[in-house]
Amino acid sequence: IVLCTYVTLYISGILNLLGIYVGVGSHRSIALALLLTLTFLNRPAREKDRDRLRWYDILFIVMSVLPCGYWVLYQDAIWEHRYSGFATPTEVVLCFFLVVALLEAGRRVIDWILPAIALAFIIHPLVSGYMPSFLHAKGLSIQRIVSVFYLSESGIFGQTVGVATTVVITFMIFSQEEAKLTYLIPL
Repeated sequence: IVLCTYVTLYISGILNLLGIYVGVGSHRSIALALLLTLTFLNRPAREKDRDRLRWYDILFIVMSVLPCGYWVLYQDAIWEHRYSGFATPTEVVLCFFLVVALLEAGRRVIDWILPAIALAFIIHPLVSGYMPSFLHAKGLSIQRIVSVFYLSESGIFGQTVGVATTVVITFMIFSQEEAKLTYLIPL
């Protein structure tokens, strides 16, 4: 309910009319934090834990909310670090938390194949300097990888999350409402 309300207020522009300006990056991080929280609350790590919340679910919620909250609270610092191309140690840790949380959410929702493919693409820039033939490339430092993955709008908080947190969620909200209305009209 919180996610649907927030997205509806953001997309409709009511937040701007109320004098609450939420930037694009902040919107994406808030919506991603809410989506990951819902994922860890509704999808258990194991089938036998379906009826209870485990400690690691709370840990993954914290690991997903902290990096997204940093994006909202420290937007100016993110802009500075984005253009310098290097991340602070705090941002490296927060990026690690968010990537681990995203991989676990993908494992819970889809299964192991998507996180395995994503992990291969995450590890490749680190080890590409040591790879043979066509896999060889100039290796990147951890700070540069974090700058691309976490700080830039072409990384985790890029266009894909932008579309998912506006267009896709809007269609999901309205399809649910339409399904309720379709059920109620014959009554």
